[in-house]
Amino acid sequence: MIQHYCAEYYEKLGPVGIPLAAALLLAVFLSVKIYLQLCLVDFQFRRFFKNVEDGNADLLFDESVLPNNPLVCVVRDIATKHRHHSDDLRAESAYLFHRYFYKTKRSFTTLRLITATAPLLGLLGTVLGIIQVFEVLGSGGNAATDSASLALGIGQALWTTVLGIVIAVPTLAVLFYLRNKLFGYMIVAVEFSYRAAAIAKNKKNDKE
Repeated sequence: MIQHYCAEYYEKLGPVGIPLAAALLLAVFLSVKIYLQLCLVDFQFRRFFKNVEDGNADLLFDESVLPNNPLVCVVRDIATKHRHHSDDLRAESAYLFHRYFYKTKRSFTTLRLITATAPLLGLLGTVLGIIQVFEVLGSGGNAATDSASLALGIGQALWTTVLGIVIAVPTLAVLFYLRNKLFGYMIVAVEFSYRAAAIAKNKKNDKE
């Protein structure tokens, strides 16, 4: 059954259908992965900082707690290191944000690449389909065979174009949504960095 669908898919789209299918699967995988990661980061961070503000300020200095959460790492570095040598916590927070979210932003680059290449792959399929049509027209043969080959070539040209656009447009929309979500986390990082610095300063004064 699967082989039948794969053969039918290949017949409709030709060789360009393989990279288009790979681009579609990669776009879906990265979109879901990034969205779930961002939601988990936000959930963990807000629960972490609520515990800090409820009196567990020592969590800010414990690097074993949520070491893989980028937002936690940003505010922890501000509270323990960067607040001592910089008066511009906003700039420090922005630097740390880009540093700890580097892997996520790299996935955004891959999504952006998919939105750019999918229509071009569709165009390549269109060109190959048209070439197939002209080869049939130039080779001669009986009318029934020519009609079937012409229909196949034109079908490949149209289907690859459609699939390229269908992949690119939703991926671009998802990319903008996720980028806006990430930008919102940058604002959160800056806001909570100031609060973390204040908590760390008060804790130090209490010890003295």
